[in-house]
Amino acid sequence: MKCSVFCCSAALAVSVWAGAPYIARDSVSLSQSGSPTATIRYRLTGGPAIVTVDIQTNVNRSATGPDSDWVSIGERNFRNVTGNVNLLVSPSDTEDKVITWRVDEFLPDFKALHQSCRAVVRAWAPDAPPDYLVVDLRRDSKRPATDPRVRYYVSTNAFPEAENVQDDVYRTDYMAMRLIKARGKTFRMGSPASESVRSADEVIHNVTFTNADFYCAVYPVTCGQLLNIGAWFKGDQTGITDIRLDNSGWNYTIYQYHSYDPTYCSSNQLAAICNWANIRGRSDDGNPNWPTKGHYVCPLSICGQFRTRTGVDFDLPTEAQWEYCCRAGTLGPCYASDQKTIAWYDGNNSDGRNKQARPVGKLLPNDWGLYDTLGYLWEYCLDWYAAVGSTPVVEPIGPETGSYRVFRGGNYVYSYTYARAARRYSTSDTTATQKAGARLIAPVGLKWPTVADNRMLTATYSLDEEKIVTVDIQTNRTGTATSVDEDWVSIGERNFADVFGDVNRKVAAGENKMVHWRADETWPGHYFENGTIRMVVKKWDVSNPPDYLVIDLRNDETRGSTGTRERYFTSTNALPEGGLANRIYKKDYMVMRRIPAQGVTWCMGSPSGETGRVADAETQHYVQGRRISISINLKRLGMWASSLNE
Repeated sequence: MKCSVFCCSAALAVSVWAGAPYIARDSVSLSQSGSPTATIRYRLTGGPAIVTVDIQTNVNRSATGPDSDWVSIGERNFRNVTGNVNLLVSPSDTEDKVITWRVDEFLPDFKALHQSCRAVVRAWAPDAPPDYLVVDLRRDSKRPATDPRVRYYVSTNAFPEAENVQDDVYRTDYMAMRLIKARGKTFRMGSPASESVRSADEVIHNVTFTNADFYCAVYPVTCGQLLNIGAWFKGDQTGITDIRLDNSGWNYTIYQYHSYDPTYCSSNQLAAICNWANIRGRSDDGNPNWPTKGHYVCPLSICGQFRTRTGVDFDLPTEAQWEYCCRAGTLGPCYASDQKTIAWYDGNNSDGRNKQARPVGKLLPNDWGLYDTLGYLWEYCLDWYAAVGSTPVVEPIGPETGSYRVFRGGNYVYSYTYARAARRYSTSDTTATQKAGARLIAPVGLKWPTVADNRMLTATYSLDEEKIVTVDIQTNRTGTATSVDEDWVSIGERNFADVFGDVNRKVAAGENKMVHWRADETWPGHYFENGTIRMVVKKWDVSNPPDYLVIDLRNDETRGSTGTRERYFTSTNALPEGGLANRIYKKDYMVMRRIPAQGVTWCMGSPSGETGRVADAETQHYVQGRRISISINLKRLGMWASSLNE
C-alpha cells in the first residue's frame, strides 16, 4: 500500500477492552391489564447504561410492519414514566428492569394495547449520554427520599416536573443542563478585524477540544438555586448589606428586602458574594487555583455546596468552553440577527425597572437551548486573563498565574458592544463585582477525571495535498525511547479505536492538522510518560485508500450536522464502539471492504468436473480487472434487512 509515515512519542500502561451496554430487543415488553398503569420490562446487559424510553403507536394499528409504521406518541405524553428509566441503571443478565407509566394522566382515553403500542428502550453508554441532565437541588426534607438527584432526558419535552424548561421549577428547585458535544471539535474563537466595535484582544484562532463532552447549565445560577443549597434572603430595598461568616466557614447569610425574586440571577441581590473566589474557594482554604489545582473547589464555596448537595462536580467553564457554548456553531457577533431578542443590555432594559435584572429565560435561547449567555450578567470563567495569539490551540486552560480572572457576555446595564460572543473582560478574583454571575458546567460521568496531565497523546502534521490519514499507536518493548523501528510494536487497534481529530478520513491540505488519543478513556486509570509510546501517522493517497470504508447512514437529525459521512480504517479492529460485532454496523452504518481489482487476473466459472455444474452457464474463462479497486458490503443484504426488523 502506498502511504507515508510520521511518528510522535510518549509512554503508556496497559489495561483491558470493555464492551458496550446493550438491551436485547426481544426482552422488551409493554403490558396493561385493565388498570391505568402500563408496565414496561427490559433486560440490560454488557455494563451500566443510562436508559430512556419512547412510547410509539402504529399508524396501521397493527403489531406488525416495518419500523417506518411506528411513530412516537410524543414525549410530553409519557413524561411521567418512573422506575428504571432516565437514570444510570446497573446491568443484570437474569433480572428484568421495570418502568411504569400512568397512561391516563396525560392521555385519558389512551390504551397501551400491545397490538398498536410499543415501548422502545434505549441504553446510552455513560460516556455518551442523552442531551439533557436535570439535577435536583432541593433539601432532603423537601423531596422524596427515594428520588434520584440526577436524571437524563432526550429533550426538554420529556422533563416530568413541568411542560418545558421555562417553568420556574427549573429556575429554582432544579438545574437543567444541555450536553455540549465538544470532544474532537474545532471552532473559531475571537472576532474578525471587520467586526464592529471589536477589541484588540479578540484575536481569531482555532480551538480544538480533546477532553470529554460536558453539560452546560441552560440558565446562569439564580437566587432560588442558591437558596436551595443554603443561601437565604430577607429584606431592605437597598439590596444586600451584609454577609455573615460563622465559625464553620462560608455560611452565606444574605440580607435583601422585599423585592426578592428566586427566578432572578445574582445582580445586586448577590453582588457582595459574586466573585470568582466565593464561587470556587479562597486562597486560604485549599487554594483552589485554576489550572494548577484542576477542578478542586473548596467544600464551602458555592460550587462546593452544589457538589455536596447533589454529588455532581459542578464548576465554571474555561473561557474557550464558554465561547463555544455561547456561539452554538455561529460565527457572528451574537447568535441572532436582532440582539434585543436574545440579550438584556442598556438598549432594551430601561423601561421603568431602573435597569434591573429580569427572571432568566425570558428572551430567545441560542441554537443549543442556552438562555442569557449574552447581556444579562457577566459570567465568570476559570481562566486567568491573558492575551491570546493566532496560533491554533488544543484544550486551552489559560496561564497558571495572573492578576485578573476572565468573565464574559456583557450585562444588562452595559451597551450592546459588550453583549458579543468574542468580547473579553476581566476582574480581580476577590473583588465583589455587581452584575456578575456564573453559569455552571458538569462533566459527562458527573465526576472530573483524576488522571495525570499527560493522559492525552497528540500528533501534529501537515499535508501538501489531500490525503486519507490513519494512525497506529506503538509501544517500545525495551521500555526506552529508542529510535530503532524494530523495537516498536502496535498496542492493538482496538485499544485506540477512539482516536479523533484529523484522522480516519480525507484531510485537506494545510498545516497544524491534529490527531488526539486519550489513554485514560480507553484504559481507565492509566496514563503514559514521554518516551516509551509513539503515534505513527500514515498518509494514504486518495486513489489508494486503506482496506475499510465505513459510511454513516443515519439522518442528519440523529447524527448531527458536523463530521464526515465516510471514514476509512485499516482493519475492523479499528472501528469505534467495539468493532464490527457491534449492532450499529448492521443498522446505522455500512461497512465495506476494499477489493483490489485493477490489473488482477482470475479464473471465472467452474471446471468441468465440479459437482452440480451448469455446462452452458459456468464456462471457465480468465478475467482481468482494469478498473480501480472496488468495495463490497461486508454484511449480506439479508442480514442487513433482518437487523432493521429485529
